[in-house]
Amino acid sequence: MSNLLKNSLVVAVALALQSCGVSSGFLSAAPIDNASCSIYNITLEGGKGDKLVSTISNKGVVEFNNVNYFGKALIECSAGGKYTDEATGEEKQSPMLRAALNFVEGEKFAVTPLTEIAVRIDTNLNNVIETHNSTVANAFGLSGKSITLIIPTNIDKTDITDDDAGDYAMVLAMLSKFEDQDVSNRGSLSEIMEAFKVELIDKTLDRATAKELVIALDGLDSKFKNTNADKIGANIVGVPLLTRLANLSTKNLIIGSPVTFVFENTGGDARSCGSEPSLPNGLIVVLFGGSCKIFGTPALLQSATMHTIKATNLKGNSTATISISVNLDIPRNLKTTKGNAAVTLTWQAVNGATGYKIYYSQNEINASNLGSASVLLTSGVSGTVSGLSSGTFYHFVVAALQGSTEGPLSNTVTTTPTGKPILTNLPSRHFILNKNIIAFMFHNTGTAASSCSSEPRLPNGLIVESNNSNGGCEIFGTPTVLQRVTTYTIKATNAIGDDTATISINVDLDTIKSLTAQSKANAAVTLTWDTVSGATKYQVYYAKQSFNGVNLSNYASLDGGSLLQNITGTSKTIANLAVGTQYYFIVTAIKGTFESGRSGETTAIPVEMLNDTGIIEGGKYQTGNNDTCTGTEISAQDCSNGRDAQAAAGTLIKIGGGKVGFDFTKLGSTGNVLSIQNATWATGDTGTESAGTKWSCVRDNVTGLVWEVKSNQGVEDSDTTDNNHTNIHHQGNVYRWGGKTAIGRENANRKGDYNNDWTGLVEGTNAENFCGNNNWRVPTIGELYSIIDLSITRPMIDNNYFPNAVVNSFWSSSPYVNSLNNAWLLEFYDGYLYNYLRSHKSYSVRLVHSK
Repeated sequence: MSNLLKNSLVVAVALALQSCGVSSGFLSAAPIDNASCSIYNITLEGGKGDKLVSTISNKGVVEFNNVNYFGKALIECSAGGKYTDEATGEEKQSPMLRAALNFVEGEKFAVTPLTEIAVRIDTNLNNVIETHNSTVANAFGLSGKSITLIIPTNIDKTDITDDDAGDYAMVLAMLSKFEDQDVSNRGSLSEIMEAFKVELIDKTLDRATAKELVIALDGLDSKFKNTNADKIGANIVGVPLLTRLANLSTKNLIIGSPVTFVFENTGGDARSCGSEPSLPNGLIVVLFGGSCKIFGTPALLQSATMHTIKATNLKGNSTATISISVNLDIPRNLKTTKGNAAVTLTWQAVNGATGYKIYYSQNEINASNLGSASVLLTSGVSGTVSGLSSGTFYHFVVAALQGSTEGPLSNTVTTTPTGKPILTNLPSRHFILNKNIIAFMFHNTGTAASSCSSEPRLPNGLIVESNNSNGGCEIFGTPTVLQRVTTYTIKATNAIGDDTATISINVDLDTIKSLTAQSKANAAVTLTWDTVSGATKYQVYYAKQSFNGVNLSNYASLDGGSLLQNITGTSKTIANLAVGTQYYFIVTAIKGTFESGRSGETTAIPVEMLNDTGIIEGGKYQTGNNDTCTGTEISAQDCSNGRDAQAAAGTLIKIGGGKVGFDFTKLGSTGNVLSIQNATWATGDTGTESAGTKWSCVRDNVTGLVWEVKSNQGVEDSDTTDNNHTNIHHQGNVYRWGGKTAIGRENANRKGDYNNDWTGLVEGTNAENFCGNNNWRVPTIGELYSIIDLSITRPMIDNNYFPNAVVNSFWSSSPYVNSLNNAWLLEFYDGYLYNYLRSHKSYSVRLVHSK
């Protein structure tokens, strides 16, 4: 925009303002504070729309909240009342100021004569927002700024015009600059203008611009010659009002400790602050955020003194009072050291202190009974009180001194001067060889021991020492030798004397942990247990009756009671036991003549090698079968012999469940026995172990073997030959023969092909510690045949325990000796045993493990 156009615009809108009574005297009528403001939406036609909400302006700035509107809006503000025109002396009604703008909730807006100028340019308020706000801003040198976001005291006039609106902006700009520079001795506006000219020429603008501004100021001088500058400034700034700090009528300060506190100002911003009388040495009062702040570090003591704080600005001043005292701090971090009928105290130095006073008494000390306490004076930050009674409880407090002034009392510390130790006997203690003991203490009711000893010497690995924290005697360590019950005398000693107490100690081998019994084939049971530290041998006690309530020395009194000695390992297989009979087992550890306590008791029932056939029907002469175990020569038939016959007769003792002579137990993913054994496998493998509707393995309680249960979740591994094994337990996975655990695979001169297909199944199952075990393998052909149920077909296996079973042939780990190219399989369609090509990739694998 050219200067000519800009000047024309300003002159036009200035004349419009004059016609409404808005002149240079409008300065005192501008809604600087507490103006009533309302906001309206603007219609599509650019007219004033519905009223949205009202509020009160604050120092020329208005902010609307909870409007729930954003977009084009009109703000109207009226200060109310009347004012005197500075130019004419006439009394006039305060006019309304408006601003048209793009409204955003939460932003603050200024409503000034400049925004009113923009609104009056056009009756279409949309044009005001889109064009005229910017035009007015440029005309008054505010290019790049929004005139609705600049409060009046920040409007800086740089363009020269003769209209009253330009005069107003010039006055505001001039006063704003002089407020920033804190110019004092303001008189008439003419004096301020003269000073402003010098400032402009000396520092502010280039010479040409400064010259034009000086000319403009000369023109203003005639209009505002009798106007008082302080009065104008006061109308803009407001009057500062100070209030006394809430609930802080007295500030009790500490010498040498920095402080800061601010007076709340509910009026206009202060220009300067002062105190009467002067604040204590080290404290000052300064202008801070339009109010007054006291801060600093008090350096001298002062009794409570009332100070009057004065805040001043262009319109006047106001005061508030505060009572301040400066005191010595309390001595902090008191510590005591007990001596022989003496106590030494130390503490942190107090700023400004020239000495200290120690009060001590056998009674509690407070300000009301100081006269009854004993006193010790000291110039440093420590002192030793002697001549005390050993074993007597004392209270101590310390106060700082500066000359004759005494500071407040410290926190109380208590202690008992030194006497000899007094120990209490302890009950017997039983320790385990090579196992770290939980440290224990002889309680000392006397004075702390400086040393402790034992007679006789404690078992190797155990130590007795004085405990620095409580002064008693502490025994700790790890016993490394076995020891029968022995009584030890513990002596506690200090500078005053000594005292003794006794304790009986024995050190034994640990008891056997994690004893397990696993039934094996051929009427055997294998026991396993954890190693006992220090043990050289183990003993196994077993019988057909429980050992509960029986001393192990009387083991032979039990039915079948036996003792196995000189066992050097941590497992033992006991053979030739009675099949189907429950046995009870106890294990102890041995070293020399020492025998540990008994392990927990475990049980097992010895079993046969193979399961029975599952057939409980008799052959019918000459063809067919009977529904029951009847027929010619029935005593020689399968249904009359073995576990199946016992089960049919109701005489078979089983651990788990299963058809006739089979004895299965369902196991969870960690090898845990499911608490619910009679539930049915959930369709789609959606069951849970807790409900008994899903399990991971099956233990055969007859053979002792644990079998993998197949899954039907997810997608089968479509290619088990690629060494990228996925979903390894899926029922649909098929393999070639010869992977890990195939018999002969590890031989140096192995014969025939050994394919790696099922290696991923074996290694993956062991890596995941499937069912709590990591020695999974492919079964031999004999083991695989042990779970065939010949009484059913398609598949010939109990689906109640082996869900997701497929009608397919399963590889064994057994090679076929008559052909290097073949290996043994079992067909679960009809129980057919046969050998076939190792390279044929169509057959399944079910893993097994045994102890």
